Amino acid sequence: PGLYGDGPSMHFQFSHLLGVLLAEAHWVGGDHLMLALPAILGAASLVVFYALACRYVRPVLALLATAALAVNVVQLHFTRDAYSEVVVQLVALGSLWVLGLGDLRSHGSGRTRAVFAGVLLGTIVAARIDGPLYIVVIPVLFALAAARRKEGNDDSGDGVRFDVVGPFALAAGAVAVLGILDVLLRVP
Repeated sequence: PGLYGDGPSMHFQFSHLLGVLLAEAHWVGGDHLMLALPAILGAASLVVFYALACRYVRPVLALLATAALAVNVVQLHFTRDAYSEVVVQLVALGSLWVLGLGDLRSHGSGRTRAVFAGVLLGTIVAARIDGPLYIVVIPVLFALAAARRKEGNDDSGDGVRFDVVGPFALAAGAVAVLGILDVLLRVP
């Protein structure tokens, strides 16, 4: 239902990231890789989910949570066909993993990580037409964590330096603008 076309060419009615990824997979590996791409993206998102879960719980619990996600009917449904939800899952979880709030205290690598996390987060808009709804809450949480650190209420030392919020938001916003322009200018 998300495709239309007449003749040999088909067009996506929504954001084009999934279509581009499928086209690149076909260019690299033909029909076999193109048809396997949703499962590959689903497997990659499970790996990123496990890595993110390991930040908060013991690896055994993270593995159990990942196994539960892997056999979830919704996860299986979206990884069996070309849906943009798997791409969103991969980049959203990847952004949160790269963001690693406790790791953004060092001077040089903190800003670099924040920019990369922002680029990943902004990619959600290029994947789904409702992408801005997914990304609006994460910068707010990031700014609140930075403000908590700035006010001195964070005694644990796990707070975020305020100077990484700008690079994160700028990177996420720049990529999100590209995704919005794609939807406004290229979607029929």
